[in-house]
Amino acid sequence: MFKIILRLSQRLARKVKSHELADIMLDQNPCADWSCRLFVARRAEYVLVSNTTSMYSCVFPSVEITDSDRLSSGLLDAMGKFMLADEQEASLRQLDAAAVTGIMFAKPLDRFMAVSMSDHVHSAKLYLADGMKPHEIGLRLNSTRMALRTHSRRRHFVKPRDVFMDLMVARPQ
Repeated sequence: MFKIILRLSQRLARKVKSHELADIMLDQNPCADWSCRLFVARRAEYVLVSNTTSMYSCVFPSVEITDSDRLSSGLLDAMGKFMLADEQEASLRQLDAAAVTGIMFAKPLDRFMAVSMSDHVHSAKLYLADGMKPHEIGLRLNSTRMALRTHSRRRHFVKPRDVFMDLMVARPQ
């Protein structure tokens, strides 16, 4: 069993009143490590949640998120619905199992991740301005090629959904 690590941006940490964030290394389990960022578009707040390893992402409104418990439940609910719609049932089962054992809040991983999240936020804002729904934005973000690091620290242009699926298949149960 493992816990889910949620890496919060400073802005999101302030919103949910989680000021003491742990400094945790990247988890070896790709389904356990997620990065979260709060952003404003069209006068509404949204949360971008991205798998820290693959950048597999979803976007959801942060309407009722006022503390860390509501963030956890809202995030798991939004990710669950999104993963079901994206035919990621096996990954969702792993995520649900991790949620039972707990959630830890942590600092963002590094600058590369912050830049990648910023790119996704910029795209999400443009898609929202065009009238796309958050669910559709996640699908679009996950099917758009982007630069990701590999173990050799070289960049490769890949689709986040493909990387996430490969990670989940390669992960020993």
